[in-house]
Amino acid sequence: MTRRQWAAVAGVAALTLCFASPGHAQVDPAKCLAPMVSSDERIAACTIVIETGRGPKIGLAWAYRLRAREYLKKQDFNHAAADYSQVIQLYPEDRYAYIARADANSYLKDFDQAIADYDQAIRLDPGDSHVYTRRALVYFRKNDFDRAFSDSARAIELNPNDEQAYVSRGTVFSQRGEFEHAIADYDHAIGINPKDAGAYVGRGAALERSGQIDRAMADYDHAIELNPQDEQAYANRGSAYSRRSEFERAIADYNHAIELNPNDERAYVGRGTVLQRNGQRDRAIADYDRAIELNPRDPYAHQDRGIAYFRKDDADRAIDDFDLAIQADPNLKYSYVWRGNAYLVKGDPDRAVADYDKAIQIDRRDKQAYAGRSNAYKAKGDLVHAVADYDEVIRLDPKSAHSYRARGILQLHAGSFDKSLADLHQSLELDPRDAYTALWREIVARRGSQPSRLADTTAQLDMTKWPAPVVRMFLGETTPEAVLAAAQDSDPQVQKSQRCEANFFAGELALQRGSKEEAARLFGLAATDCPKTFIEWSAANVELKALGTNP
Repeated sequence: MTRRQWAAVAGVAALTLCFASPGHAQVDPAKCLAPMVSSDERIAACTIVIETGRGPKIGLAWAYRLRAREYLKKQDFNHAAADYSQVIQLYPEDRYAYIARADANSYLKDFDQAIADYDQAIRLDPGDSHVYTRRALVYFRKNDFDRAFSDSARAIELNPNDEQAYVSRGTVFSQRGEFEHAIADYDHAIGINPKDAGAYVGRGAALERSGQIDRAMADYDHAIELNPQDEQAYANRGSAYSRRSEFERAIADYNHAIELNPNDERAYVGRGTVLQRNGQRDRAIADYDRAIELNPRDPYAHQDRGIAYFRKDDADRAIDDFDLAIQADPNLKYSYVWRGNAYLVKGDPDRAVADYDKAIQIDRRDKQAYAGRSNAYKAKGDLVHAVADYDEVIRLDPKSAHSYRARGILQLHAGSFDKSLADLHQSLELDPRDAYTALWREIVARRGSQPSRLADTTAQLDMTKWPAPVVRMFLGETTPEAVLAAAQDSDPQVQKSQRCEANFFAGELALQRGSKEEAARLFGLAATDCPKTFIEWSAANVELKALGTNP
């Protein structure tokens, strides 16, 4: 035992001898120091020592410190932080108390106070790599990735064998999308300590985000073997299951993560994302609400709740959430993309373009931002810029069948039938089973007086499910009324979507047959009833303008 520890023992012992309050007769103050006692017993005993307040200062400081440790075990971070504040008041140069209080405040999400305490600990000892690693984690949670990277690098410089520093830097690399560098850092950490579950969790996340789902799953499994209480391993594995569309397993893992730590907002955000992907938007919003209750500045909780509101056709609440997400993290590109989508739905294409511009400024390779801006330019009637943005999308991803179809529809509306037909043909080459592309190619072929190829295409299509009735209508095998009847569905959202498509494509068929009045009626129904995110909604508005009818 060190001289400092002996002094602490002597100090606390002196305080316990001074205690003589009959109100605490059933509590033995000696248990403040005794080994093998429960947290509640130690807290009660140290409380008596503290309340007595007599004896040497070092003994009182250790009573606060010992009680604080038990509060930490019980995850009572408020009381722990308060006790460490008392230690600091007694001994302002006790850097361990600053570190411990910073850890408690980090759990309380008081990140600024945590950073201030780590700063003080570093001033007292600039050579402790572990403090830089701890501060890096807090900077990361504040979305200050540059400072998080700098602290991690400094920790590695001070101690090349600090595996947590490599984990920390790997996390920043992963956030930046530099997955090879991230995986290399996690490999280094695992080489130093093969039993570091956190390193496997981090490497798994980098592998998952780089598309290596099977390797990621193996890392999450191994992390759970090493530490069955690691809630982040379960949460991350839940994300991997979600990517595999194994939603039940994903939910089970998120549930387990929340059981292990009910106060970690990230597990609620993850579970909400799975629920949203599974169409359970209200349950997803409830999870995002809980995450925001735990951390009101969590940008991802606000962003994902905004997406859920957007998909529930509540653009105003969606914009409110995207605003808050951007306030918390001004570089969260998808919040700009989705807010742009919401402004577009609200009929404000100029603000939409501004948001897509910002997303592209953050990441010039973001296909969603270019596609969204193309839709905004189309809404403004600027088909030249709309086509140019899809040129860029296709340059970034030349194998995207959907992108060729979208550009083909734009070329149709611009009056370039040959270019439109070429794009739609390329789209079908990439995905010959897409019935919607087959329908659009048929529409363009008929307008350009080209022969129909729809009958030949049906061999590649699944004619047992929607939109097969629409295909049959264009083949002359059924009527628009029968297609509208086939659009009925027990799910109101599915029914709304299918009725939208039935009316729009029936309008296209009526237009080709020369029934402009009937076409305008059907396009009007589509413009009124279609979800504003559907291509049929914007296309119906284009057709109505061409017919001289105000949408």
